[in-house]
Amino acid sequence: MLYSNQKKIQGIALGLAVALVLAPGAAVAESSPSFFKLAQAQVGVKQNGQSWIKKGDQLRSEGKHEEALQAYRKAESLGAGSDQLTFTIGDTYKEMGRERDAYWEFSKADNSKNYESRMIACEQMQELGYARNKYFKDPYFADLSTTVGWQSIGNTAYVDVLARYGRYVGDDAEVYAYAGLARDNRSGLVGGFPEFFYENVARIGVGANKGLTDHLSVYAEAGVYRDLIEHRSLNEFNVGLEYYRDWNMEYDCRSTDTRPNRFIFSLYSSVTYSALEDNDERIDFEITARPGIRMVETRKTNVDAFLHISYGTDFEEHLDTYSELSVGVRWVPNRNYDFAIEARTGRNFYEEGGSDSSSVIELQHYVSW
Repeated sequence: MLYSNQKKIQGIALGLAVALVLAPGAAVAESSPSFFKLAQAQVGVKQNGQSWIKKGDQLRSEGKHEEALQAYRKAESLGAGSDQLTFTIGDTYKEMGRERDAYWEFSKADNSKNYESRMIACEQMQELGYARNKYFKDPYFADLSTTVGWQSIGNTAYVDVLARYGRYVGDDAEVYAYAGLARDNRSGLVGGFPEFFYENVARIGVGANKGLTDHLSVYAEAGVYRDLIEHRSLNEFNVGLEYYRDWNMEYDCRSTDTRPNRFIFSLYSSVTYSALEDNDERIDFEITARPGIRMVETRKTNVDAFLHISYGTDFEEHLDTYSELSVGVRWVPNRNYDFAIEARTGRNFYEEGGSDSSSVIELQHYVSW
């Protein structure tokens, strides 16, 4: 009897041991099909994404850009996104003339972990920077220029704002409506400066600008000039030539030198004929040269030290002739946004003799839509 019970106990123990050994295998056998199905599904989705990319490439080659974009976005939604796909989408936007969309598409790779992708994104964003805020469809445009500053001579604070809305005509001309405001707290009292340098006026009118070369342009404007001090309005007409060029100012996206200390130079000059309704006519000439050094340069910012040399006069009576010799520094916090802070100090010289020490601080901003 005892022997029989022992046999039963051994049989039960053996059965439990077999069950324990076989149970994990059964579980794996039961779960493995789901695991392999999931892996196969993921591979299938990725392959499906690649097929959408190929479909997009085909549509793009056929000139069907909108359909191609839909295919590329579908690929992204299926997990096939990459820097290369981002660049393909950006190039597609460029082919469509949608520069603003292209800019923001390339910007997605601006902080990529891949060095080459970051460089490509930087170069494309630099090329397309003018369109980053563009909302008006070509050929229309709008822009706003703002300068806010302080001049130590006369303790003068000033602001100058000019807004334009217009359209491009061809590749090198534009027509526009404009509205401008110039305000200061010392009009007519800042010794040695021409009246047009510090003035309280509002202007509105229409104009046209045409590029004669890459650096030289001619413009004409006609409108109404409102003197905010004397409270009178006059018709005005201006025509002029403007020249601007810079050297070594462009950022090299592939540079790793954050302290380049390289020579930079910019030159601006203008000749303007102005006529007011009361027969007040004048021809003004201005030239400013700025040799300098690029002291700091990164992917986002730059700091320049410069020598400011300027001269201005009226060709009629030379009563408003002045010149400036200053040293200064200019900081661009983020070159993706046209905002700069500038400070300079030096001396101003006047035609009638004499000179003044001069310090200037300016905040400059430009935006186009």
